[in-house]
Amino acid sequence: MTTRDYVWLTNPSGTEGTNTVYVDSVMGDDVQGDGKRNNPYKTLTKAWTAKGTKPGTIVCRGLFSEQMTEGTHSTSIMGDYYGAAIFDGQGQYLIYGYTVGNMIILNAKSGSNVPVHVNTVAFRGVGRANAADLVGYAGGAFDVYGVGSSSAFVGKSGLYWGIIGGNTAVKRIVYWKPYCSEDTYLLVLGTLARPGLDYCTVYDAGFDDEGQPTKMRKSPSNNINDYGVVKSTILSKTAIILNDTLRKNYTDCLFDADCKFYYFDGNDSKSGYTEISLDGVAKEECGDYLITQLKQMYTDKGIATNKQYMPSFINCIFSAQTANELFNNAELGDMTLIPGCDADIENGYVGALPPAKNIPIMDDSTGHKETWDERSVSGCCIVSDNKIYIDPNSDSARGSILSKILTINPRTTQFNGIYALINSQWHRGYALGSNDKYTAAGENAIYDPTTYAAGDALPVGTYLVTKGTVSTTDYTYEAGEAFRVTTAGFSFTDNGGEAIQVLEPNAGNVLYCRCRSAIYKYVNAGEALTRGATYLNVSGGEITYHGRAIADGESFVCMTDIETAAAKLAVVFDDDGVPPSEWVPARFWGEYYVGKDAGAIKYDNYGIPYGTGNTRTWKQTSLYKSTLDRKFVQFKIEVERLTNNS
Repeated sequence: MTTRDYVWLTNPSGTEGTNTVYVDSVMGDDVQGDGKRNNPYKTLTKAWTAKGTKPGTIVCRGLFSEQMTEGTHSTSIMGDYYGAAIFDGQGQYLIYGYTVGNMIILNAKSGSNVPVHVNTVAFRGVGRANAADLVGYAGGAFDVYGVGSSSAFVGKSGLYWGIIGGNTAVKRIVYWKPYCSEDTYLLVLGTLARPGLDYCTVYDAGFDDEGQPTKMRKSPSNNINDYGVVKSTILSKTAIILNDTLRKNYTDCLFDADCKFYYFDGNDSKSGYTEISLDGVAKEECGDYLITQLKQMYTDKGIATNKQYMPSFINCIFSAQTANELFNNAELGDMTLIPGCDADIENGYVGALPPAKNIPIMDDSTGHKETWDERSVSGCCIVSDNKIYIDPNSDSARGSILSKILTINPRTTQFNGIYALINSQWHRGYALGSNDKYTAAGENAIYDPTTYAAGDALPVGTYLVTKGTVSTTDYTYEAGEAFRVTTAGFSFTDNGGEAIQVLEPNAGNVLYCRCRSAIYKYVNAGEALTRGATYLNVSGGEITYHGRAIADGESFVCMTDIETAAAKLAVVFDDDGVPPSEWVPARFWGEYYVGKDAGAIKYDNYGIPYGTGNTRTWKQTSLYKSTLDRKFVQFKIEVERLTNNS
């Protein structure tokens, strides 16, 4: 098969293909692959089982949905860069027994009643224990390494023993709506060990569906001198147990307005919480107030001084901002910070992810700057329910949508800080169609011509329906739609249905970006506009374009051939009127580089600029290292419906 060259960012440690094994869910091959960078496997399972000696590190990229429960607690599964790999458990698959990092882990199943490497206690989930013989250790969960010390996003997934933290300090981890891997047990912030959380983000932890703090327990510690350090971490919409038996040293942390603080009678019970409210307390006095109230609570209960577990708050921020004011969209998993929020502090930021400009998807973005421009949608793309879909009723094989202009300060906002809520709707370039069906790929997708019919055993991969209809356990797919196979040997039903495998969706060619550093030209009221050009309203007030209000600082794309400006406009992108700015493939997760030679973009043999899509090359110039304080950026999504005519 023909694939575009890809430069892995992670170099092997030890023997390549044996000690360090590479996996690519799109370009890999479990039959012909050998686990080396130029010939990776397709699945994590194959990387784990291919040889008698288990690898020390599995480096991966792509989307994985498979059962990963047999780890021996000595192997790391690492994304090639932060966000290169998404493990989506889909509520039925578990990942456990491995140190994981640089990954997005979503919907990993609870460990209950799932066989794992050793022992029988069902407290297993994302991450690993210190050693295999400590799985389900009855004495406590203090030997939990969790997700390790690397960056990761863990969302809606069961954690081993419910531990938010690890035996070694975890860094740059987002815990998003976590729960304990045993349904009858509770979450705990930290472990018996002194290391804790460092530059992490914890969101929506400890509360039940009614907002009651019945999902958080004390740490399993019996030594009043034990401290768990929580440093530079955001605790958002989280239940904080003040009298935790692992005394918390909160340093440079931020507690948002959605956090609540409790004195807890008991350990594992789901009752006995007494709230210590901060209503009416000045934010700079909150830490001292909590300590004072906790001491009074101990006194009222007659607890001796040598039994009083007291936290400490050092340089902490008790913010009046809610999660909605701190994060771009916490409920949907965008935990990047809103620039200028309370966690965006001078010379840095608190939490796991940096300040970022979100690019919202809106059914009606009238008057909103820096969103996707739903009026620019064309072809088979459609915006519905605040998501970008492939229109199942469109006859077009191609589609695209433009964003409005984003104005960024390249000194402070990196390209990896520009984030749209694409993660939940796009996987390696696939767009979602109706009923969450994968229905699109990038331009020039490559297919295996082998035709599969009902009853045929299908390898793991993505398939395009080319004839009739195909039924899986979830949906019935029509011709032109695509479906994924996550278990080798799966077969579909429906007589007359046929499908072929998508080998290379060319995902790097789905998302594009272009930018410029200055406004080269303005047009005044009454002057002609050019169809397809992007204009920025700089009139100082609201204008009307095709019956729609355009706010000051908002951009729009000229829709017809004969139009005139209603007010002063900046011509940002117009290849006929200002120096052209090239569309370059881009991604939202990871760092963004583009290779240049003497100032000119350098291309590989496939016509793709070197360094794009998180590929670092020998000659690299970062787009965001600049002495300028302003850059105008526009994004484009360009997809092609999966058909056999590519």
